[in-house]
Amino acid sequence: RSHDVFRIGMPGLVEVWPATTGVEKTELPLFDAPDLSDHQDNDARHANAVVAHIKGLLAGNEAKLFCRAIRPQDIMILVRKRDTFYALLRAELERENIPVAGADRIILNNQIEILDLLALGDVCLLPEDDLQLACLLKSPLVGLTEDELFSLATGRGETSLYEALGLAAEKGTSFAKAAKKLLRWLGLADQLPVFEFFSLVLTEGGRQAFHSRLGPAVDDSLNAFLLQAREHGQQGQAGLTHFLNFFRQGGSEVKRDMDTEHGSLIRVMSIHGAKGLEAPIVYLPDMLRPTHPSNSLVQAPTGLYWPSGQSLPLDMIEQMKQSNKKIRDEEDFRLLYVALTRAQQALFVSGWQRPRQRMPENSWHALLAKQIQNCAGAKQDANGVWRLESQGEDTSSQDDVNSAMPLSTGVPPAWYFKEPEPETTRALPLVPSDLGEPDQIVAFTAVDRRTALLRGQFVHKLLEILPNLPADKWSEAAEKIAASLLAGVAALNYQKGLTSADIQMLLLQATAIMTDKRLCGLFGPDALVEAAISGKVGHLVVQGQVDRLVVRDTDILLADFKTGTPPIDKTDIPVRYVRQMAVYAELLSQIYSAKQITCWVIWTQTAEISIISNALRQAELIDLSAHDQ
Repeated sequence: RSHDVFRIGMPGLVEVWPATTGVEKTELPLFDAPDLSDHQDNDARHANAVVAHIKGLLAGNEAKLFCRAIRPQDIMILVRKRDTFYALLRAELERENIPVAGADRIILNNQIEILDLLALGDVCLLPEDDLQLACLLKSPLVGLTEDELFSLATGRGETSLYEALGLAAEKGTSFAKAAKKLLRWLGLADQLPVFEFFSLVLTEGGRQAFHSRLGPAVDDSLNAFLLQAREHGQQGQAGLTHFLNFFRQGGSEVKRDMDTEHGSLIRVMSIHGAKGLEAPIVYLPDMLRPTHPSNSLVQAPTGLYWPSGQSLPLDMIEQMKQSNKKIRDEEDFRLLYVALTRAQQALFVSGWQRPRQRMPENSWHALLAKQIQNCAGAKQDANGVWRLESQGEDTSSQDDVNSAMPLSTGVPPAWYFKEPEPETTRALPLVPSDLGEPDQIVAFTAVDRRTALLRGQFVHKLLEILPNLPADKWSEAAEKIAASLLAGVAALNYQKGLTSADIQMLLLQATAIMTDKRLCGLFGPDALVEAAISGKVGHLVVQGQVDRLVVRDTDILLADFKTGTPPIDKTDIPVRYVRQMAVYAELLSQIYSAKQITCWVIWTQTAEISIISNALRQAELIDLSAHDQ
């Protein structure tokens, strides 16, 4: 498929560099002393060359071509895999003080800052763990130098490193600060949950210490670590020991959104991870062919074949090999397409050789080098770099041109001169049971309000569930309902619950309600239980739940159960209850305008019924509307 140029007038540049070659270090015989020379491998030398070129771009080497200064966020470096070369590139960028974003994908267990926090946890559990204590002392959290740690660790005999640190601190040496900090952490680890402990460590200078040594990119891994610590605590898993084991076995991976984060940093990422992203300048420094899988095993849809002899037809095996090669080549070209199309203006192609690992034959680098030589205008310099560029328009004065354009003489529309009407703020829905002042009737005779609420929940559950069961099952069901409620109470560490006597008493009250002939219609098959109801009453948005609702041909019966102590005078109903029923009735009247609505408040302690008249309801609605104004 042909491709058309979308951006016209922009400067463009493509360079294909010769592959970095050189004499690789020879592999030493087994158990020989290591080679301590300063010789660099090809991958390290190539990483240095790429970073040096980037440094030149940032210094203005191509400013004339691009008609502007190059910024770090304009550059993206794409590699095949997050391997050693990927680490070399990032290390060299940091060494040259070039701002670089964190890795696009990180495994928390492999991050040095996370290993330091895990070492801190291990030391808090067992201060005599010499290895982890040494790692902690050298980490940014404590900050001892190599020489200080060596002087502390050597010549201590059978004494643990922790004891040696305490002895050194008593002498007033530089170890006193480290010992003081360690003792504080040991005390906090015994007192605080895991999340709070590590949060405090990072807040009290730990995060800043990591920034100073490792850069701000550590924030992503530190935040992910804290998030796991918080989730671990929320799941009810207590204890530092359990968390450390859980974290080490988890192998959590964090993927950054490189399109929105790190706006002023160079991005280094894999080609796969760059799908959907783009940048003005893209480096492809790993374009030589890697080692392909061996052909000794042949994979096919029917299975895995090992052609160890002549038992299988060789033509069949050869066809399988060719099919696998075609699939692999198609995937390679799709990946190459992704890599090439990430660049908006400039593309730098290069690679480095290594025997049996990076080879120029049939590589992307060889393909692109051949293609650029056939492009009109491509030139090769004395260093073997093929360069193809296109001059663009100078956009530096574009703002001046735009500002010089004459202003429109058109007449603005009428709405332009009007102030917008104020937007109404949507209020949270009102709960009818919360309307009005709290009633002053003491719930039951219990002093503890929490126990009273628990009793109310229990009675409402009984009246909701038991009518659907045979009467001989009510006692058994009540025990199960009580057990379920009390399990929640135990989880919340409430001090009071329901005694066996309470359960039996409340069951008797509920039974009296359910068997009352006056109330049989509320427990019939046509009754709605815990019916949700919502709507608007005047300007008020209301959302509530009706205990029992019966819709008949000519009328509606609305009932709400109250477990508090009923008033001496049945007509002296608390205002909040009247308003609650008034709102419910008003909402129902909007649906059933032709039906008469009857509202009952049923007191479960005495099975008494308080009827709220229409006149009383309307009076409360008027009062409620007046307060709303």
